[in-house]
Amino acid sequence: MDYSSVIFVHSVHIVHSVHYSLYPVKLYILLMIYIKYHLPAFLQGRISEPAYDKWLNAKANTLRQRDLKTKRVFAEANSKAMYKEKIHAAVLANGQYDRYTGDKLQWELISTWDPKKTKALQASYRDKFLLMPTVDHVDPEGETLEFEIVSWLINDCKSGLNPTQFVDLCKKIAANCASTV
Repeated sequence: MDYSSVIFVHSVHIVHSVHYSLYPVKLYILLMIYIKYHLPAFLQGRISEPAYDKWLNAKANTLRQRDLKTKRVFAEANSKAMYKEKIHAAVLANGQYDRYTGDKLQWELISTWDPKKTKALQASYRDKFLLMPTVDHVDPEGETLEFEIVSWLINDCKSGLNPTQFVDLCKKIAANCASTV
């Protein structure tokens, strides 16, 4: 039996029996039942629950499709629902700040990137999105499905490196810059 339809029918009955002045509040509460991954507390007032849900769905779908295409070991074994669960867990664990730089991520930018503007405005447009949160595989070559939330800038720099390789590279760059300046 599909219990979601039972809840929906029951919910509609409740909504229709409520005084109209309470309708928006009751409808919001009832809609919360259907959203499995609620907006983290640090995002409340910054983005809406539907915007977060849309972003979470899009990221889970995109990452899983890419992982299947590149034949990653964990892609076949995990459903889109598991990708969503793991991404949401990463957001809850460290989604407010970039894990590597400590910069506060600009969640207001999610789902606003327009690739058409990139060609026309180039760097000036792209630079506005450097602190936009992105989802990155902790270890892209690993055998487990594990994500971290990082800025677009870091995701772009980290590319296919695991955390240890990336931090080692950053140390090497910093040491080289310190010795040449």
